[in-house]
Amino acid sequence: MAEIETKIEEMKQYLLINKNSLDEECQEQPLLFYKIAEEVVSAISKRDACKELLQETDAVLAKKYRDEADTNNVKITEAKILQAVQIDETHKKVFLNYSNKKQKVDELEALKNAFLQRATMLKTLCDLYVAGYFSTDSVKIKVASKGNFDYENRKRDISKKRLEG
Repeated sequence: MAEIETKIEEMKQYLLINKNSLDEECQEQPLLFYKIAEEVVSAISKRDACKELLQETDAVLAKKYRDEADTNNVKITEAKILQAVQIDETHKKVFLNYSNKKQKVDELEALKNAFLQRATMLKTLCDLYVAGYFSTDSVKIKVASKGNFDYENRKRDISKKRLEG
């Protein structure tokens, strides 16, 4: 269990994108996605095995309660058998294990979706790079135009004050 949590925390670190190394980020993305996809497949397999064990455990417990009722000549309904199975400690332990496995699958699926989002963001960042978004010229133009805007606003404010005063 701790092994999967460690892998999840480790893989979360790879979600960050270094926009200054887009070529490396793009090269690493398929391998990172494959690794997380492998983890998802493995976790699903373990979860499904636990689900099967839970069903087997419930069947064995239900048979046990039916046999006890037959031995004691007690009539028991299926609903009562189901209730007895649900509150049995063996069922609770196996269900808790299944629940933990299911939670890990859900966490890994969320991480897998985050890596899909990362792939989309890499494409977007590459498109911005090609369009020159990260070039110093576009930054200078943006700063200069903001500066001009601030200058014009201040000039207008001073003129208003002169007229009012």
